Amino acid sequence: MAKRRKSAPATTPSPPPPAPPPAGGRWADLFAIDARSLGAFRIGLGLWLLIDLVWRSYDLTAHYTDAGTLPRIPRIGLYDLPPGSDRKYLLSLLLVVGDPGLVRAFFALGAVAYACLLVGYRTRLAAVAAFVVQCSLHSRNPIICDGGDDLTRCLLFWGLFLPLGGRFSLDVWLGRSPPVPDRVCTVATFALLFQVASVYVFTAAAKSHPVWHTDGTALYYALSLDAFATPLGRWLAGRHALTRLMTFGTYWLEWLGPLLVLAPLRAPRLRLAVVLLFWGFHLGSGLGMNLGLFPLAGCLAWVPFLPGRVWGWFKWATPGPVRGTPRLGWPATAFILAVWGYVLLWNLREVNPWWQRVFPTDVNWVGRLLHVDQDWKLFAPRPPEEDGWYVMEGTLGDGRVVNLWDDGPLPYDKPADVAATYVNTRWRKQLLNMWAKDFEGHRRPFALWVSRRWEAEHPNEPPVSKCELVFMREVTPPPGEPVPAAERCVIFSSERREG
Repeated sequence: MAKRRKSAPATTPSPPPPAPPPAGGRWADLFAIDARSLGAFRIGLGLWLLIDLVWRSYDLTAHYTDAGTLPRIPRIGLYDLPPGSDRKYLLSLLLVVGDPGLVRAFFALGAVAYACLLVGYRTRLAAVAAFVVQCSLHSRNPIICDGGDDLTRCLLFWGLFLPLGGRFSLDVWLGRSPPVPDRVCTVATFALLFQVASVYVFTAAAKSHPVWHTDGTALYYALSLDAFATPLGRWLAGRHALTRLMTFGTYWLEWLGPLLVLAPLRAPRLRLAVVLLFWGFHLGSGLGMNLGLFPLAGCLAWVPFLPGRVWGWFKWATPGPVRGTPRLGWPATAFILAVWGYVLLWNLREVNPWWQRVFPTDVNWVGRLLHVDQDWKLFAPRPPEEDGWYVMEGTLGDGRVVNLWDDGPLPYDKPADVAATYVNTRWRKQLLNMWAKDFEGHRRPFALWVSRRWEAEHPNEPPVSKCELVFMREVTPPPGEPVPAAERCVIFSSERREG
């Protein structure tokens, strides 16, 4: 009988050799993004968009339909028809429909797009759809948008050119697309990181007033804005030594933070420290002021800066099996570089009028059309010295005077919590913008809406014969001085119901 040959002992496969150092060296590392950070960025962006959509849905009729504060005809008259208006290219699918039912259907489709982006299902298509929905929401009623909206819209634009679904996505899990290499370095990663850094550098450059860099009272004035201040903010406003230190810290963090994070150094710990500093800065600002989702948008913007070393702390975030780095074709590369240059010139012009010679407002239509228009003059050149609250006075057909905003008494005396009178971030933005001369065209349609709403809620009362919008303007004095009495400013008065 033949002797059985012994089988060779099983051997453990040797690990693959380490990947060669990437081309480009230090400068390539500077603008590379870890694919896992991109995946986390996509998840955070989808979650932010969903939360924002839910919050907007509470005021869907008031802000996005013909039955609201800005019907489509006045919207077109304010933005599209005036000669020389550069906002006529703020395109929106919501300008096609004005019925509340159809707008609700649009919101539902938007929620589907955001959810697909969140989980990474058909990620590229979901990102395009999410961008269209965002642009449509922002352009339908620009008066209610804030810096968080501009930031997320710009982040989403650059994300269209990035492999957002390369990690932590259903596309990879279902095998619809292969996982991308851990290291992504293209002109799109450069544009995204530059976009985030530019927010802070250009807002710091716009803060030219001495309250920011000389006497240090900027945060005192910001935290004294009753329309925004939280109880913590009001407490901090009275601690002048502390707010002075915080003012200088904010100013120099905005200048130096982006420069440090984009410094040509192989220093993952430094990059992580800067990210944590900005997360703390944004979360702290949200505790001191009612800023809605803006602080979370600021935190989200720094997720792509997370170095790959961070993901090594989590067993489930293992490195991908693919080496190399994704590539973009030359048409996409040329387009991204052209838009990046356009955005750079736009921001330079916003902080220095000299750039008007190179980049006149005649070319604004390009930015409006692509929805990459942006303005980072946040509390610049200085925080406002005045704010206040509204009194919406309606005179009924029988001569009685009522509060058109709510069922309480007319608040000519200062409310205990001024910020609470604005209901939420969107209403706060709209009402404070209406006080500004640039948005005075919004006052008439708003007055018509608030009168009609009151009549619908009080069907047994006489109709409103006169509507008066009064802004109780209060000036913030220098530190240590008493607050002067509020001034009654009538910004709109209609002698009779219109329409």
